[in-house]
Amino acid sequence: MEIGEPIRKIVTSSSANMVIAIADSGKIYGWGSNRSHLLSSTDTAFFSSPVLLEFDVPVSEISFSPLLGTFTDDSGRIYGYGWNQEGSSVFLEASESLSASEHSPYEIAFQDESGLKQFESATLFRSFLSNDGKVFIQGALVEYRVNYQEITCIPFPEKIVKVGSMYQGMIALSETGKIYFLGEDRFGIHGDDSAEYYPIYEQPVWIDKLSERVRDIFVSSSSVIAVTEKGKVYTWGYNLRKNNADTLDEIVSVPNKLKYNGSIRYCYCGEFANIIINENNEVYVWGSNVQNLFLDKEKETTYQLQKLDTSVFVK
Repeated sequence: MEIGEPIRKIVTSSSANMVIAIADSGKIYGWGSNRSHLLSSTDTAFFSSPVLLEFDVPVSEISFSPLLGTFTDDSGRIYGYGWNQEGSSVFLEASESLSASEHSPYEIAFQDESGLKQFESATLFRSFLSNDGKVFIQGALVEYRVNYQEITCIPFPEKIVKVGSMYQGMIALSETGKIYFLGEDRFGIHGDDSAEYYPIYEQPVWIDKLSERVRDIFVSSSSVIAVTEKGKVYTWGYNLRKNNADTLDEIVSVPNKLKYNGSIRYCYCGEFANIIINENNEVYVWGSNVQNLFLDKEKETTYQLQKLDTSVFVK
């Protein structure tokens, strides 16, 4: 179908393989994977063109992962949909995932007097950040090991200003510029990936890897991009396509400084490729060149920023 109305916002996910468009009217349209009924109540596995999501309330903001969807309406009420099973496994065939999920939003009771500032959908849990800097989790932070049936406030040492949900874990940025980690450290985000088993942190731990205060964070399910107050950009985590370092190491646990000194309007941390958009709307990418993201077939992977000629696809 064609979207016959103005679009206010486009929302993507680094791992869900789908795109959501929020219209001015509050209607939402989506296309891509329908693995957990995140786009439609039908059992169609993939939509190559937009479909209207069948919700009875206008949508203000939305976040989604491969299994979970979360959105708010104009009044600030929170709704969830998608995966509906306990003790779930993320390694499922598409048909199994469809049978264990629903395209039927239900209201989530979030009670905090200061109100909701941010919310994120991870693989099997949702995270919420209140306006006064408190962090809440609902769901399986670490599958079979750390589970919160109800929305639970997680005590942090200081006020949090931004959260980022990852696979089996999350990070949080404090008002003093520190980054904290919570969950299972599969990708060397907090430690050095030398332990025989992935360490699990049920309480927040400080990531003491950067000497400067951090201004902003951007995350995928397995990687982190941190921007310091001086404008320096650091990356670390899963490095399958040189998205975190110019090495062949699978895990990069020591933050690498990206060779970039420009302004940052927006940054996107993907699974295998990353993007920076500066104040002049110039677009830079690095990491995987799958499907010719760099518009250069000779490059496969690179940790060097590639400036895109946006005139070929932006009007």
